[in-house]
Amino acid sequence: MALPFELTTFPSGALDIIRYLARQDSYAAFDTEIIAALGLSDRAFGKALRRLVTREYVEMQYDGSYALTQLGIEAAEAIAAHDEEALQEGFVEEGEPEELAPADEETTRVTASADVWEDTDDDLAVDLAAIETVARRALVIVPSALAVGQPAFLFVRVDEPAEPLRHPLDVDVLFRLSGDLDIFPDQSDTTAPAEGPAVPVRFEITPRRAGKLRLTIEADQITRLDLQPAGRLQLTLTAVDGPPAETFRLHTFDLTLQPGL
Repeated sequence: MALPFELTTFPSGALDIIRYLARQDSYAAFDTEIIAALGLSDRAFGKALRRLVTREYVEMQYDGSYALTQLGIEAAEAIAAHDEEALQEGFVEEGEPEELAPADEETTRVTASADVWEDTDDDLAVDLAAIETVARRALVIVPSALAVGQPAFLFVRVDEPAEPLRHPLDVDVLFRLSGDLDIFPDQSDTTAPAEGPAVPVRFEITPRRAGKLRLTIEADQITRLDLQPAGRLQLTLTAVDGPPAETFRLHTFDLTLQPGL
């Protein structure tokens, strides 16, 4: 059974993460458990996990663990069927010349260098020397006033392009939050479509004290190899001892992105 093509383009370690989560109760585990079990470096794990989350095979749970989505469960079943078929076809009976063993083209494809297959991803098939830089806007919605000790939601969304892109490619963007509050999760990513707004990402923020609180939002473009800074916003939020405000404030900041990088 051949793997779905998208799975063959994932970074090294991504399929192993799916395999590992499929063996766990509730299809979920914490990042430290996954890293320890698979022997991945933090960098390799982060790269593989970002692709799985961005493509909606894995999602973060409220307790901070990572779990397979329905799409991830279906991918795990496809991977298991492929692994079983590859094992049977790759079996060499005792005494049979090894060169006569049936070749499994798909197995060769999957175990090839992840960088080679990532370079053939349709989304990345762009002349790197000609990659354009585009400006997009990030929208932030937050309550006008927060209540001490009470969680509130903050939303971040990448707006649609102001004008058509020369290279209409989607861009993966990671948002990271830090400041004088309890924040969960402290980072989350989304895919900004080439011709429309991105799905908003949601953060839960809880002030520990009343007064003015600092909050920093950093945006990074997720590239094939690393994270590239794309924008930054610093906010001053208000927390009160009484009930929270029923109104919201809209903030914006500019993003500098390079589709296809």
